[in-house]
Amino acid sequence: QVFADLRESLKDFIRMLPFPRLRVGVVRFSTIADEISPLETRSWVLEDRIATMAYLPGETRMAPALDRVAVTLAQGRGQVVLSGHAGEKLVVLVADGPPSDTAETAAAAERLRRAGVDII
Repeated sequence: QVFADLRESLKDFIRMLPFPRLRVGVVRFSTIADEISPLETRSWVLEDRIATMAYLPGETRMAPALDRVAVTLAQGRGQVVLSGHAGEKLVVLVADGPPSDTAETAAAAERLRRAGVDII
């Protein structure tokens, strides 16, 4: 039930965003990170992809997700990234607890910050 509630909260969050001005993507992470949606300007597409996103058991390894964001942004795609006008980039990180890879997550977050990406 917790994961179902999280999916609904994510969809609510998506509905509040000013589309099509933003491009939003979603990455799911646990022990691994995988892309649920590349950057997208249509909220209904994101809502559908989030609605069908399955729970992924494992650790809370955030560094692979943040590293994937950096690579995908460089390729013009994205996950859990809100890319607004004027090149602004923001990662909204949602997790069920603190990272299990604390040092790696701090390093990945710092790399993103140095690249001009804000993380909340």
